[in-house]
Amino acid sequence: MRHRRSRGGDGRLQSAGFAVACGLALVIGLLAPKVRPKATSASTSPYVDMLGRAHDFSAPPRRLVFTANILPAFLSLTHSLDRVVGASELGLSSIRAGLLDRIFPQARGLARVGGFDIPNFEETLKLSPDAALGWAVQFRIFEKAPAFEFVAFQNSFPLMRSEIALWRKMAELCGASAIVGPTLARYDADMAAIAASLRGDEKPVSVLAVVANSAKSWVGGSKYYLNERLDLVRGVNVARVGAATATFSLEQLALFDPDVVLLQAFPVPLEPRAFLDDPAWRLLRAVRAGKVYRMPDFPSFLAPVFDPLLVRWLAELLHPGVDAGDMRAAVRRAYHDAFSYDLDDEAIDELLAVEANRRSFGYGRFSSERRASAK
Repeated sequence: MRHRRSRGGDGRLQSAGFAVACGLALVIGLLAPKVRPKATSASTSPYVDMLGRAHDFSAPPRRLVFTANILPAFLSLTHSLDRVVGASELGLSSIRAGLLDRIFPQARGLARVGGFDIPNFEETLKLSPDAALGWAVQFRIFEKAPAFEFVAFQNSFPLMRSEIALWRKMAELCGASAIVGPTLARYDADMAAIAASLRGDEKPVSVLAVVANSAKSWVGGSKYYLNERLDLVRGVNVARVGAATATFSLEQLALFDPDVVLLQAFPVPLEPRAFLDDPAWRLLRAVRAGKVYRMPDFPSFLAPVFDPLLVRWLAELLHPGVDAGDMRAAVRRAYHDAFSYDLDDEAIDELLAVEANRRSFGYGRFSSERRASAK
């Protein structure tokens, strides 16, 4: 499989997506005796993070540590990891989706500063960063650090609007605000085109989302990130009413009896064939009809670039009569624009989980073979 950088590049819960909850920790009271003092600036327009805290950066910070899984947003604006000196396992998890670890292989050499739950303050301090970029719930871990700034990001409801705000804040921090207008104009145009592709009389399609990580499986519920996207394409999450997420039994799911089952898991994907070949799961009408689909492996927390792709995919999957345009061309364009990277057909097949969904009803429409035969 061949991939190449475009010449234009300078060298950008859950995951496909999970929103990982970051635990609070005790503030470490003892600091190393020798620390680099925070940079100060006479700037009249300090950077204000998503907690409303001002940071006096005289220029975009150059040495960064990521303790939140928002690296895709940063990479879409910089096309490079040159400013990044370290990351927690949570921070790095976001680069393991969407082929980003192949596009930016230098991520493997970044220093680690903690796991999925609690960043390691002392390891962060050793890297002498200008700033640590993390979730707002991590603030107490870093609030008294005299040597670097902690820049807080957060996500809230409605999620789609919040993720765009997060990306805009990242653009401001990176000194890349000039790209915001054109990118959001493209986003608006793409979302409008998808909406126009729906006639408006499509029958609502009931959807069950099965989500998993290395420890457990659950059903996407009232706070599942996909709910807002489903609303746009007349999809209905059958488990939306109730707890944010829930454990389940097949007997309970049989009561929902959804039209479609979506699968999303990290780090090991759930495979449709495991559901299609399991007699117990054939209690569900969706399984009997072959409408079990592994979701695309798009990067997380990069709504301006990847929400149009995800919503387009949902529209065409749930309503086979809808044609929202060339999905594969849209994926190729998104990676070129966001990461200065050109994908070949094999990579697009991998992102769209074409092989995993080969037995799933109607999924051939997304394959390179179907597009080639249509020409």
